[in-house]
Amino acid sequence: MMRSIVIAVPPRAPSNLTYTMKNNNPVLTWTDNSLSEENFIIQRASNPAFTSDLVTFTVGQNVVTYTDTSYQKNRNYYYRVFARNVVGDTYAYPAPAVGFPHWTVNSGFSNTVGAPSGTTTLISLTQANGNNKPVVVDWTYSPGGDQTGFTIERATNANFTVGRTVFKVGANVTTYSDTTISKGTLYYYRVAATNDLGMGPWSNVMSILTNP
Repeated sequence: MMRSIVIAVPPRAPSNLTYTMKNNNPVLTWTDNSLSEENFIIQRASNPAFTSDLVTFTVGQNVVTYTDTSYQKNRNYYYRVFARNVVGDTYAYPAPAVGFPHWTVNSGFSNTVGAPSGTTTLISLTQANGNNKPVVVDWTYSPGGDQTGFTIERATNANFTVGRTVFKVGANVTTYSDTTISKGTLYYYRVAATNDLGMGPWSNVMSILTNP
């Protein structure tokens, strides 16, 4: 007797996994690239190998968003999304067997949701000639998609333990005018990207001696 052969074809992997924060919860979104998925599997872990604190969520066919209401603040999380379908054998087993043998096939995409992981580079500290002119702090951030603001730190020593002052600016801002300086003072500055899940690494440190 000849049997038909069914080939398991995995769905195309989703792509463009991103997140935004809404009501203090990360909302994941992705692009559905498959016509054959039955559902999507979202996995969350605390390490990029997905071996620590692994949690799994499931959403239905054609769903391209998930709100994680169980995450904890100030922790780094790694997320990945799989498209999944089930391919059944067309051969019906005789009674009393029920159903068909099947394979579960997956295709996936992963991304990190956590504190900013890009590079902040402090590029200049400038002060115009004259009294009471602000120190203008300029920086860059790359790749830029995971920050919602920046923290600027100023101190009077390179270890940032003396005369420490902190300023904050909003998303995508890359310049700050410090109007709280004192005359003839050596200041050190550094900048870090921030979001609702924490702070990224500090930039390089630069210093400036203000006008007398």
